[in-house]
This record gives sequence, structure tokens and C-alpha cells, in this order.
Amino acid sequence: MHGYPPPPGPQGYGATPPPGPVSPYGAPPGFGAPPSFGSPPGFPAFAAPMPQTDGRAGIALVLGILSMTCAGFVAGIPAVILGLLAKRDIDRSGGARTGIGLALGGVVTGVIGTLASAAITLLVVAGIASGASEASNTPAPHAAPQDDRSDLVPEPDHAQNPKNQPKQGTAVPVAPGAKMVGAVQLVTLDPDDDRDLEDLLDAAAASAHGRTVVVQTSATWCGPCKEFETSLSDPRMQRALTNVTIVKVDVDAFKDDLKAMNIVTKSVPWFYKMDGELRPVDAISAGEWDANIPANMAPVFEAFLAGRLTKRREPSPLRGPQL
Repeated sequence: MHGYPPPPGPQGYGATPPPGPVSPYGAPPGFGAPPSFGSPPGFPAFAAPMPQTDGRAGIALVLGILSMTCAGFVAGIPAVILGLLAKRDIDRSGGARTGIGLALGGVVTGVIGTLASAAITLLVVAGIASGASEASNTPAPHAAPQDDRSDLVPEPDHAQNPKNQPKQGTAVPVAPGAKMVGAVQLVTLDPDDDRDLEDLLDAAAASAHGRTVVVQTSATWCGPCKEFETSLSDPRMQRALTNVTIVKVDVDAFKDDLKAMNIVTKSVPWFYKMDGELRPVDAISAGEWDANIPANMAPVFEAFLAGRLTKRREPSPLRGPQL
């Protein structure tokens, strides 16, 4: 028979207590002593803050690039100002701010963009000023130079002869197929008329009433003929042909009749001055002048009708071999 061990006897005051159970993991870590009474609690330590990039440095660089591409000094000047301010503050921050390279880049690009835009502006202004100066110094257009026809000495106009002037108060009859171009009478003979050329010229001369009759050879395909007729209304041609009746004769329709009168038909236009018997006494062609304009034609006709055209480019067919 087994019994239980006797209970432990009472221990005296101050005896050491029995040891407690031992932890298989070892003793727990110790902690520091608590703060003494009245002292502030401690705080954990933190790492130093990272330096930040100055925003004005980045803006300066962007504006500098814009000034070099399209904005010019509008963006270049702000880029320089912001770049310098950012650089100053970065230098004073003691490493708390970065971006010195961006700031310097904005200053450099801003200066380049500003100078480039200023140069372009000066070139444009200089070009405008130069164009305005050239326009103000351009001489006024002048008339085309005319031939030096020293033989065309001004003399009393044939049309000023009182014998050739119609009486005042009398109407000047107009021949069939005729029209008045200012003071010049222009008669176009009808190719379908059954009468021969001599009869048609007699009818035209009868209606001229003292006018000088000039037979002009023409054709429907003749360009210079059309230019001559268009120029008749010009004041210079009006003065040269005053009191003249021009009779247009088509060389294709009246070829045989013209040859019988010793009038050229191989080229047009020719202008034949007729006498009182309707016989040709002198002739000139459109080769006596250059362009078919009044400034060239009027002086030649004035001298031709007055009998003063002595210097000629082509001889009159009435005074040499027939063409």
C-alpha cells in the first residue's frame, strides 16, 4: 500500500521560493528601463528627407525649348528669369533642392531662342523697309520707244485745208456700208455687190465730199487689219486721219480688179492714197511701223497723207517693181 508523500512543511519568512518552470526557448528579451518619473517619453529615430527638384527649373527648360522652336522671345525671356531664380534658390538650399542642370539648361536655351527671334525680327523689318524703298524709287512707266523718224517734221495738217472741210451746217452723207469712227469715215465694200470695183469706189468717193480717199487692202483673216480698225478711235489716230475716208477692199473678193489698178494683193494691209480721179498716187504698208498701236501708226499716217514720208522701210509699189 502506497501512501502520498507528506506535504511540505511551512517555510519561514524570507525563505527563497521554489524556482518556477524553465522555458524550453530560453529567457525572453529584456527591455530598457522605463523612464524616470517626470521625464518625457522617448521617440523612435527617422531617416533624413530626400532632396526635391525645384519646379521652376523644369518650367524654365520647357520654356527655353519652346523659345528655340516657335515662341521666340515670348518664351525665352521667362525661361531665363525662372532659370536664374531656381539656380539661386537651389544654391541657397544647402542640398535640400536639386535641378541645377535643368535651371542652367532653361537659361541657355532661353538666351539662344531670344537672340534668334530678335535676329529674325530684324531681318523681316529690314526686308519690308527695303521693299518700300524700292517701290518709292521705281520710275513711273513710260511709253514704248518709237522709231526715230527724223523725216516726220510737223507741217500743216492736210486735214486743216479749208478746201477739204465740209461746209458748216451741212450734213455729211454716209456711203452704203460706211460708218463714222469719230472724224474718220470707214467704208467696207460688200463682196456680194454685183458692181465692179471701179463703180464701188466711185460711189464711196461721191459720199466722201472732199475727203481724202485711202484704199486699204484687207482680208477676213488679217490680224493687223483688225488692230488698225480698233485703233481708229484713239485721239492720235483721229488727228492723223481727220477728213479721211478709208475704203476697205477685200483682196480675196476683188483680186483681179485690184491687180488691174496696180494694187498689191500678195500681202495685207496696204494703204493707197487716191487722187481726184481715184488713181493711186502713193502707198505704204503696215511694215512702216513696229507694233500696231496708235503711238507708232499715227505719226506715219500723218506724214504719209501730207506727202512728207520720204524715209521708208519698204518702197512704194507704185514707184518700183510690182509685188
